[in-house]
Amino acid sequence: MSVKQPLSKKAITHQRILDVAASQLSRDGLDRVSVAKVMKACGLTHGGFYAHFPDRDRLIAEALSHALEKAGERQDRQVTTLTRSGMAPLEAFITGYLSLRHLAAMDSGEGCIIAAQCATFIHFPPEAMGIAAGSVKNFQRHLRALSQYRLSEKQAFQLHSTLTGALLLARALNDRNDADEYLQQTASELIAAYVHG
Repeated sequence: MSVKQPLSKKAITHQRILDVAASQLSRDGLDRVSVAKVMKACGLTHGGFYAHFPDRDRLIAEALSHALEKAGERQDRQVTTLTRSGMAPLEAFITGYLSLRHLAAMDSGEGCIIAAQCATFIHFPPEAMGIAAGSVKNFQRHLRALSQYRLSEKQAFQLHSTLTGALLLARALNDRNDADEYLQQTASELIAAYVHG
Protein backbone atom coordinates (compact mmCIF):
# COMPACT_ATOMS: atom_id res chain seq x y z
CA MET A 1 0.00 0.00 0.00
CA SER A 2 1.48 3.33 -1.05
CA VAL A 3 1.47 6.30 1.28
CA LYS A 4 0.27 9.57 -0.22
CA GLN A 5 3.00 12.18 0.01
CA PRO A 6 2.00 15.59 1.39
CA LEU A 7 1.91 18.40 -1.15
CA SER A 8 4.79 20.85 -1.22
CA LYS A 9 4.20 24.48 -0.30
CA LYS A 10 4.47 25.40 -3.99
CA ALA A 11 1.91 22.75 -4.96
CA ILE A 12 -0.50 23.96 -2.27
CA THR A 13 -0.12 27.54 -3.51
CA HIS A 14 -0.62 26.42 -7.12
CA GLN A 15 -3.80 24.62 -6.07
CA ARG A 16 -5.08 27.73 -4.27
CA ILE A 17 -4.44 29.89 -7.35
CA LEU A 18 -6.35 27.38 -9.49
CA ASP A 19 -9.25 27.29 -7.02
CA VAL A 20 -9.62 31.08 -7.17
CA ALA A 21 -9.10 31.35 -10.93
CA ALA A 22 -11.54 28.51 -11.67
CA SER A 23 -14.22 30.09 -9.50
CA GLN A 24 -13.69 33.53 -11.08
CA LEU A 25 -13.69 32.07 -14.59
CA SER A 26 -16.93 30.18 -13.99
CA ARG A 27 -18.70 33.03 -12.20
CA ASP A 28 -17.39 36.10 -14.03
CA GLY A 29 -16.18 34.90 -17.42
CA LEU A 30 -12.92 35.08 -19.31
CA ASP A 31 -12.67 38.86 -19.65
CA ARG A 32 -12.97 39.45 -15.91
CA VAL A 33 -10.19 37.04 -14.91
CA SER A 34 -6.92 38.91 -14.54
CA VAL A 35 -3.63 37.76 -13.08
CA ALA A 36 -3.65 40.69 -10.65
CA LYS A 37 -7.17 39.92 -9.37
CA VAL A 38 -6.47 36.23 -8.95
CA MET A 39 -3.22 36.79 -7.09
CA LYS A 40 -4.73 39.49 -4.88
CA ALA A 41 -7.62 37.15 -3.97
CA CYS A 42 -5.00 34.56 -2.98
CA GLY A 43 -3.09 37.09 -0.87
CA LEU A 44 -0.07 36.77 -3.16
CA THR A 45 2.00 39.22 -5.20
CA HIS A 46 1.57 39.65 -8.92
CA GLY A 47 5.23 38.72 -9.43
CA GLY A 48 4.71 35.39 -7.67
CA PHE A 49 2.39 34.31 -10.49
CA TYR A 50 5.31 33.48 -12.80
CA ALA A 51 6.64 30.85 -10.43
CA HIS A 52 3.49 28.88 -11.29
CA PHE A 53 2.43 29.80 -14.84
CA PRO A 54 4.27 31.15 -17.88
CA ASP A 55 1.35 33.42 -18.84
CA ARG A 56 -2.37 34.13 -18.41
CA ASP A 57 -3.31 31.75 -21.25
CA ARG A 58 -1.82 28.83 -19.33
CA LEU A 59 -3.65 29.93 -16.18
CA ILE A 60 -6.95 29.99 -18.09
CA ALA A 61 -6.36 26.51 -19.52
CA GLU A 62 -5.49 25.01 -16.13
CA ALA A 63 -8.32 26.89 -14.39
CA LEU A 64 -10.83 25.58 -16.93
CA SER A 65 -9.61 22.00 -16.46
CA HIS A 66 -9.78 22.48 -12.70
CA ALA A 67 -13.33 23.91 -12.83
CA LEU A 68 -14.48 21.01 -15.02
CA GLU A 69 -12.93 18.46 -12.67
CA LYS A 70 -14.48 20.01 -9.56
CA ALA A 71 -17.92 20.34 -11.17
CA GLY A 72 -17.73 16.72 -12.30
CA GLU A 73 -16.87 15.58 -8.78
CA ARG A 74 -19.82 17.54 -7.33
CA GLN A 75 -22.19 16.13 -9.93
CA ASP A 76 -20.95 12.58 -9.27
CA ARG A 77 -21.57 13.02 -5.52
CA GLN A 78 -25.07 14.31 -6.25
CA VAL A 79 -25.82 11.32 -8.50
CA THR A 80 -24.53 8.91 -5.85
CA THR A 81 -26.73 10.51 -3.18
CA LEU A 82 -29.86 10.48 -5.35
CA THR A 83 -29.37 6.94 -6.66
CA ARG A 84 -29.37 5.74 -3.05
CA SER A 85 -32.97 6.97 -2.86
CA GLY A 86 -33.89 4.73 -5.79
CA MET A 87 -33.41 7.01 -8.80
CA ALA A 88 -31.80 5.73 -11.98
CA PRO A 89 -28.38 7.35 -12.56
CA LEU A 90 -29.50 9.51 -15.51
CA GLU A 91 -32.63 10.59 -13.63
CA ALA A 92 -30.44 11.53 -10.64
CA PHE A 93 -28.14 13.57 -12.87
CA ILE A 94 -31.01 15.46 -14.52
CA THR A 95 -32.67 16.10 -11.14
CA GLY A 96 -29.46 17.44 -9.57
CA TYR A 97 -28.44 19.48 -12.59
CA LEU A 98 -31.81 21.21 -12.92
CA SER A 99 -32.12 22.23 -9.29
CA LEU A 100 -32.09 25.45 -7.30
CA ARG A 101 -29.03 24.12 -5.49
CA HIS A 102 -27.12 23.95 -8.78
CA LEU A 103 -28.46 27.37 -9.75
CA ALA A 104 -27.04 28.81 -6.51
CA ALA A 105 -23.73 27.06 -7.22
CA MET A 106 -23.63 28.79 -10.62
CA ASP A 107 -23.93 32.18 -8.91
CA SER A 108 -20.99 31.40 -6.63
CA GLY A 109 -18.77 30.06 -9.43
CA GLU A 110 -19.11 26.45 -8.33
CA GLY A 111 -21.63 25.19 -10.90
CA CYS A 112 -21.26 23.76 -14.38
CA ILE A 113 -18.77 25.93 -16.24
CA ILE A 114 -20.03 24.61 -19.58
CA ALA A 115 -23.46 26.11 -18.90
CA ALA A 116 -22.00 29.24 -17.35
CA GLN A 117 -19.49 30.08 -20.08
CA CYS A 118 -20.18 28.02 -23.22
CA ALA A 119 -21.16 31.12 -25.21
CA THR A 120 -17.70 32.59 -24.56
CA PHE A 121 -15.61 29.45 -25.19
CA ILE A 122 -14.91 30.66 -28.74
CA HIS A 123 -12.96 33.59 -27.25
CA PHE A 124 -10.77 31.43 -24.99
CA PRO A 125 -7.05 31.06 -25.76
CA PRO A 126 -6.35 28.10 -28.12
CA GLU A 127 -5.33 25.56 -25.46
CA ALA A 128 -8.36 26.39 -23.30
CA MET A 129 -10.65 26.33 -26.33
CA GLY A 130 -9.48 22.78 -27.06
CA ILE A 131 -10.21 21.79 -23.46
CA ALA A 132 -13.65 23.43 -23.71
CA ALA A 133 -14.53 21.56 -26.90
CA GLY A 134 -13.42 18.30 -25.33
CA SER A 135 -15.50 19.01 -22.23
CA VAL A 136 -18.68 19.33 -24.29
CA LYS A 137 -18.04 15.93 -25.88
CA ASN A 138 -17.15 14.43 -22.49
CA PHE A 139 -20.39 15.75 -20.97
CA GLN A 140 -22.36 13.97 -23.68
CA ARG A 141 -20.34 10.75 -23.25
CA HIS A 142 -21.10 10.94 -19.54
CA LEU A 143 -24.84 11.27 -20.23
CA ARG A 144 -24.65 8.21 -22.48
CA ALA A 145 -22.80 6.25 -19.79
CA LEU A 146 -25.38 7.24 -17.16
CA SER A 147 -28.09 5.93 -19.49
CA GLN A 148 -26.16 2.65 -19.83
CA TYR A 149 -25.71 3.62 -23.49
CA ARG A 150 -29.41 3.62 -24.28
CA LEU A 151 -28.97 7.21 -25.46
CA SER A 152 -27.56 7.72 -28.94
CA GLU A 153 -24.97 10.42 -29.56
CA LYS A 154 -27.70 12.58 -31.11
CA GLN A 155 -29.96 12.12 -28.08
CA ALA A 156 -27.09 12.94 -25.71
CA PHE A 157 -26.48 16.17 -27.65
CA GLN A 158 -30.18 17.06 -27.50
CA LEU A 159 -30.36 16.31 -23.78
CA HIS A 160 -27.19 18.30 -23.09
CA SER A 161 -28.57 21.25 -25.05
CA THR A 162 -31.81 21.26 -23.08
CA LEU A 163 -30.08 20.87 -19.71
CA THR A 164 -27.71 23.80 -20.25
CA GLY A 165 -30.34 25.95 -21.93
CA ALA A 166 -32.88 25.43 -19.16
CA LEU A 167 -30.29 26.20 -16.49
CA LEU A 168 -29.18 29.40 -18.24
CA LEU A 169 -32.73 30.65 -18.78
CA ALA A 170 -33.70 29.87 -15.18
CA ARG A 171 -30.60 31.75 -14.01
CA ALA A 172 -31.78 34.82 -15.92
CA LEU A 173 -35.07 34.96 -14.01
CA ASN A 174 -35.35 37.33 -11.06
CA ASP A 175 -37.87 35.14 -9.26
CA ARG A 176 -36.36 31.94 -7.87
CA ASN A 177 -39.84 30.44 -7.41
CA ASP A 178 -40.40 30.78 -11.17
CA ALA A 179 -36.93 29.38 -11.81
CA ASP A 180 -37.63 26.39 -9.57
CA GLU A 181 -40.94 25.71 -11.31
CA TYR A 182 -39.36 25.82 -14.77
CA LEU A 183 -36.42 23.67 -13.72
CA GLN A 184 -38.64 21.03 -12.13
CA GLN A 185 -41.01 21.00 -15.10
CA THR A 186 -38.11 20.64 -17.55
CA ALA A 187 -36.51 17.91 -15.42
CA SER A 188 -39.80 15.96 -15.33
CA GLU A 189 -40.18 16.17 -19.09
CA LEU A 190 -36.57 15.15 -19.74
CA ILE A 191 -36.82 12.22 -17.32
CA ALA A 192 -40.03 11.08 -19.03
CA ALA A 193 -38.43 11.35 -22.46
CA TYR A 194 -34.89 10.10 -21.85
CA VAL A 195 -35.13 7.83 -18.79
CA HIS A 196 -38.61 6.29 -18.91
CA GLY A 197 -39.36 6.86 -22.59
